[in-house]
Amino acid sequence: MEFPRRGLLLLPLAGLAAAQAAIRGTWTARMGETVLMGAWTARRDAAGVDGWGTWTLTEPSGKLLAEGTWSARKVLDAWEGGWMAEVKSGISQSGSWKAETELPAEAHLIRFFESAIGAIQRGEFDAVGGKSGTWAIRAAEQ
Repeated sequence: MEFPRRGLLLLPLAGLAAAQAAIRGTWTARMGETVLMGAWTARRDAAGVDGWGTWTLTEPSGKLLAEGTWSARKVLDAWEGGWMAEVKSGISQSGSWKAETELPAEAHLIRFFESAIGAIQRGEFDAVGGKSGTWAIRAAEQ
């Protein structure tokens, strides 16, 4: 399986030490006919505005293919951010992601991930090399 390639700069991971406990979940993505899957964690900065976390890409058998980090910031009625990962072959990949939300304007990013406990949340991603696709997340009960 070829990992997507195209990228933007990752936002700073501010407030790491002051972040709260992580919310965890699973994700799936579709890039053309290719289906990707893995797990994620989400944390917020001390002010609760920006968010960051980790993610993994796995085979259906559970074998780890890549792991990385992501970050995001609220822009109007959407969350926008960047991601990066290191594929097990040692190659680094990066890109951007976006999720529109119906949450109130004052809602913090962590609320978006908390809402994935009761409903699937969706968005789009771009990767280095001009590839793009859609993703969906579900959070685990806390």
